[in-house]
Parts: sequence; structure tokens; C-alpha cells
Amino acid sequence: MASGSEAPRTGLPLEHLLSELRRQDIRLWQDGDRLRFSAPGNRLPDSLLAVLKARKAEILDFLARARATQAEATAIPALADDAGAALSFAQERLWILHRLGITGAAYHLPLNLRIAGPLDPVPLARALAAVVARHEPLRTVFAGDEARPVQVVLPPPDITLLPEAVPGNTPAERLAEAGRLALAMTREPFDLARRPVFRTRLLALEPDLHVLLLVIHHIAFDGWSTGVLIRELTEFHAAYAAGRAPAPAALPTRYVDYAAWQRRRLSGPRMQELLEYWRGALAGVPPLDLPRSRPRPPVQTYAAAVTSRDIGPALAGRVAQ
Repeated sequence: MASGSEAPRTGLPLEHLLSELRRQDIRLWQDGDRLRFSAPGNRLPDSLLAVLKARKAEILDFLARARATQAEATAIPALADDAGAALSFAQERLWILHRLGITGAAYHLPLNLRIAGPLDPVPLARALAAVVARHEPLRTVFAGDEARPVQVVLPPPDITLLPEAVPGNTPAERLAEAGRLALAMTREPFDLARRPVFRTRLLALEPDLHVLLLVIHHIAFDGWSTGVLIRELTEFHAAYAAGRAPAPAALPTRYVDYAAWQRRRLSGPRMQELLEYWRGALAGVPPLDLPRSRPRPPVQTYAAAVTSRDIGPALAGRVAQ
């Protein structure tokens, strides 16, 4: 461990202890009944060795349970019939907010891709259709009633991209208009019960400069998904533009299978155990009553701002701890 690193306290909750070790680039693993480690400089101070020795049995048990959970997660069974497939917990949270009508565009994720150079929209449209066909959440609607919403996966769509000329007399004017169109498209409501969770337009700013606008609802998309979509869209477009079909590796699990597995895993005694833990952890905590600096409108606008301030090293260290 690097000189000057502080050994975690013996009484820290195990998850906090392991997080602190990871922050210090210390890795632990099980080797039979032994607890192994790797650390910068391949050495640990005596104080930290004493902590690990005192909690060895607890750490080994945690690592064994983590391996069992990982093994279970890699063996998600396929549904025999996905008719009436349940939502995952993450989907259900967003579906409830959508039904309450309080999300607005806050959960609409825009992705605006600038494409420079000559563009044939046909391979691009085929590539986008292939991505949507491959990832079922992008073609899923959410039907049912308040008591039991369900996922319904639609057939792969046909997608046509027709370049739309952006009005404006100068490049700056056309760029500003493209930004206005992108914002309006982001704010347009989704109908999660009847229509796909994404929309797209292809804007032509110049003969050799286009912008592909994509807006996807957060119920089917997140930050991690962005890299997957861009990578696959690029690969598939290159393949179709070269006159060949892309051949990606098959996905090991469908999302409807994962949602059903998650529901089974977090139900019954396990769910009761988790609920009891949080009831105990939050017992006696007073309700949070944040001061209001000004009256709030009846309809949430999501208008926001950013403020920055420096904090001293002492407070930063306390926050990290």
C-alpha cells in the first residue's frame, strides 16, 4: 500500500471496508480457505493486516456469496412464453412516474450524432433498424393497467431516413435551427403504451454534413447503453455500406427474461428480509424537510442550474470516509 495510506477502522460495515480497500487499489480474493490480496507495492501495513485477519471469516463468506450470486446471474432462464411479461423494477419505477404525468422530458435521453462526409441514408437506416431489432427494449411498449403493467415486444420495425434540409442562410443559422429542432423533438411526449420508446430524424445542414437525431425514453435506455448503441450503429452501418450483412454475437439474455428472473429473486422471504433491513436502518429517522427558497409551480418544469464551490481537504476526507 502506498505510504501514508490510512488503514480502515476495524468496526466499519463490511461493504464500507471493501469499498475503502478498493479505493486504495487493494484487491481481495479467496483461495480455498485462504484470503489473498494484491496491493500497490505488494505489501500492507501491519494495522491493515490485523483488520483483515480479524475479519477473515466474514470476508471469505462475503466473497463466497458474491460468487454464488454471480453464478446465478449468469444462468438466467428463458421464459417459455413472454406473453404478459412483467416489468423489471427499474422499468416499473419509470412507468409509474410516466403514468403520474410528472416526468415531462426529464427522462427523454437525446443522442445527436454528427455525420461528416458523403452519406447514403439507406445503409444508415438499415443499420439503425438492425440495432432496434437486436435490442428488444427499443421496440417494447408497456400495456396493462395500474395493477399489472406488462411488457409487449413489437416486431422489428422498418426504418426510413429521409434527410431534411435545415433552413437558414448561413451555417450558423442552420446549426441554431438544428438545435431548436433537436430540443423540440426531445420535449415531445412518448406514449409508452402504444408507440416505440424512441424517435429519430436525419437533418441535412450541408451536402456533406448531417445530424442524426435520436431520442429514447429512459425506460429502455441509459448512459451505458449509449456506448453500445453508437458502437453497433457504426459497425452495422460500415457493413451495410460495404454491401455485406453484419454478424454480431448473439445476446445471451433477453430483457424480459432478466425482468422475470429479477422478480423471482427479489420476492418472498428475500424481499421480506430486505424490507426488514431498511425498516430497521431507517427507524427513527425524521422526515426530510428541505427549506424552500421560493414557491414552486403546480407543474414541475425541471428548470435547473449548476453551482460550484470548493471544499477543504478536511471536509473532502470526511465525505470520502
